[in-house]
Amino acid sequence: MSLHQSPNLEQLLRRNDIWRGHSERFVQRDGVDSGYKALNLALQGRGLRPNGGLIDIYQHFHASEWLLFHPAIQQLQQHHQDAYIALISPPALPYINALKQLGIDSTRLLVITPNKLVSSFVETCQSSAFIAVFSWLDRFKLRYPELRKLQLASSAKNGIHVIFRPLHSQQQNFPAHLRLRVNITTENLELNIFKQKGQLQARTVTLALPKAWQALPAHHNLMLSEASRNAKPSHEQA
Repeated sequence: MSLHQSPNLEQLLRRNDIWRGHSERFVQRDGVDSGYKALNLALQGRGLRPNGGLIDIYQHFHASEWLLFHPAIQQLQQHHQDAYIALISPPALPYINALKQLGIDSTRLLVITPNKLVSSFVETCQSSAFIAVFSWLDRFKLRYPELRKLQLASSAKNGIHVIFRPLHSQQQNFPAHLRLRVNITTENLELNIFKQKGQLQARTVTLALPKAWQALPAHHNLMLSEASRNAKPSHEQA
């Protein structure tokens, strides 16, 4: 090719330093083991990335957080014995006995209930005291610039940074490193990975629930059953 001749598209795509969207050539394989082989294989970096990205999760009900992330939390606590896990605006206080069964040290969990979620998330990510930050956005409606601040804060430090949002928020544009939709059934945890850096093709991963969990009703049915047991008969309400 002449020095004065511009390369065509086909010639450019042959270059080793051109990323083509679906290529994994430039993806760093520095992921934290998720604890699930099938999920690791579907994720860039073969695991949950410890830095450089935010994980954005959409779900109907709050029932999948600890099941999905407890292996990674356990691993982080083993390697960073002085670090804490931040829980920002969780829907309920963690159940300590259940966390013990999952191998999580509850004494290194810090629950934060902020009035301003963005500033709390940013400050927590910037602190060297925390190795992971989990934040629930149910009570907060954030605009794109505010979500962008969350993403930038998560890329500045090592650790896992996750936000949980209602399912209807999925339509909102957001530059997260990894976005996935979670659905829990009586037998499985279904994960639809519809966006991740370096991979344009959506993937679905199905994780089997522990046998002890499979005997229980689905989360929303469990809540309805509890409500019906607590309801008084109509003749007693008179």
